[in-house]
Amino acid sequence: MQKKVIPAMNEYLFEKKRIIKHVYTANRQPDEVGEEMPTLVIEAAEPGTAILTGAEPFTEWEPYNEDKGIYVAEWTHDFGWRVSPNKHLIDNPPHNKGYEDIPISYRLEWGEDHAFDYRKEHVYLDDQRLTHRFSKELEPGQFFPDEENDRLYLRLPEGKDIESANIEVTVHPASEWTTALLFLSNETNVVIRNLVFQRSASSIRAGLFVNSSHNILVENCTFQDNNFMGAYFY
Repeated sequence: MQKKVIPAMNEYLFEKKRIIKHVYTANRQPDEVGEEMPTLVIEAAEPGTAILTGAEPFTEWEPYNEDKGIYVAEWTHDFGWRVSPNKHLIDNPPHNKGYEDIPISYRLEWGEDHAFDYRKEHVYLDDQRLTHRFSKELEPGQFFPDEENDRLYLRLPEGKDIESANIEVTVHPASEWTTALLFLSNETNVVIRNLVFQRSASSIRAGLFVNSSHNILVENCTFQDNNFMGAYFY
């Protein structure tokens, strides 16, 4: 079987072993009309050694209320809310209103337990997912993105230290409609093997999104902690 590996992809998968943001959008065309597309193989040498992730490390934290373990970082993303996977709550900017500003009909439809299903950002501390809140009045293990003031507040879980904690926040893909961690469109003869897709921020797309494609093999891949779906074939 002929293998074709994108050079940049090869470098990331086998040397860096970690990929930030979506990494590749495939829409190849044959050199000649009627020519069969060669097989494109996107793979890791060993399972679990290459991670496609939508999360970024957050390391620049400052004390907000150190006695309570509350810290704050700069937050420049205005993701806003969605009323459903296919409709944004606020059609025109600014779309970063607080939860109390959302029409009551939407809040009743969601219920507070599920309201944050329609947020893109999620915080992981030492691989533990923290809990979204509506304000900076936080309990241990909770966080609040203050989009109006460009701040992200976090209260450490009990027993954690800000200096040693590994904190990641889901922020990619930032665009909803055409991107995923890996997006294939109108493709033929593609093998995706031994990859990990995790922590995609998209609230309407998947870690792996395959559109209008044929003869696609996904083998021995792991999908975990993605916001909306792990893999979607359309």
